[in-house]
Amino acid sequence: MTAETLCQITYCDDSEPGISRKKLRHGWGYFDPSGKRITDRAEIDRLNAIGLPPAYRDAWFCPTPRRPHPGGRLG
Repeated sequence: MTAETLCQITYCDDSEPGISRKKLRHGWGYFDPSGKRITDRAEIDRLNAIGLPPAYRDAWFCPTPRRPHPGGRLG
């Protein structure tokens, strides 16, 4: 991992509502904290780039990219 890559990692508080995903016919569907399907291509690409394995069934994603927050999960 390069220093530039490490600087891009941020943390989110996973006690807050986050983005979830569900398996659809041709890939994943991502849903915001209110349950609305995410259709923004840049946001979908960001979530796909995280590379979470398909076997992870209960996924939680930070709803705001690069939001600094002490502790918590990668976002």
